[in-house]
Amino acid sequence: MTKLTGTLAEFVKACPEPLFPFDPLALHLTNALAWLHDVGQIVHGDIKPDNILLSWSPSPSPSNDTTLPNIITMPVLTDFTSSSALDAQGNNGTEVPLAGATYQYLAPEAFVSPARHQPPTRQQDTWAMGMTLLELLVGSQKLYAQHSTAQIIAISLEAKPLEFFGSHCRLPHKTAVVAPVLVRDVGERLSSSDWPAHVRSVLG
Repeated sequence: MTKLTGTLAEFVKACPEPLFPFDPLALHLTNALAWLHDVGQIVHGDIKPDNILLSWSPSPSPSNDTTLPNIITMPVLTDFTSSSALDAQGNNGTEVPLAGATYQYLAPEAFVSPARHQPPTRQQDTWAMGMTLLELLVGSQKLYAQHSTAQIIAISLEAKPLEFFGSHCRLPHKTAVVAPVLVRDVGERLSSSDWPAHVRSVLG
């Protein structure tokens, strides 16, 4: 068995920004989320770079003046302490309220009563994965690193993370990957089932 090297957050810091392998990570993670929801029938409840593990090793760059991480194993989701099972209709079948999730990756509806007293949903997982991919696009600096909890909640409630962080993206033309899931209206948010096809269409 391959030993996992570290978290996705650590991989972002280890990889030179101009050469960051966003495409394979985006494709793998959106497919993983669709599988988790559609086949595993599980809502994770706390998706973020620190809860995604992968294995990588250094490999020489073409210019030989820096080291590029070479992905050995693609990312796997970990820490299912906030997860819950879906029922046969795809609804959250538990009565465990949202707990343990991280503010920076919470969907807008999770801050508003009565949703904040309900279990996490597929749509909230999708938003959290969208924020995770947005963090990959922004780079080594964590989203909201310099913001207070109140500022984080305000930006999320306005559903404007792309507007707020878009100018910092190292791959601005790929923000279209996350745009359909970082939508305030849950009914208009692209589903995890349909997201992988959208990602493939954007990335070619």
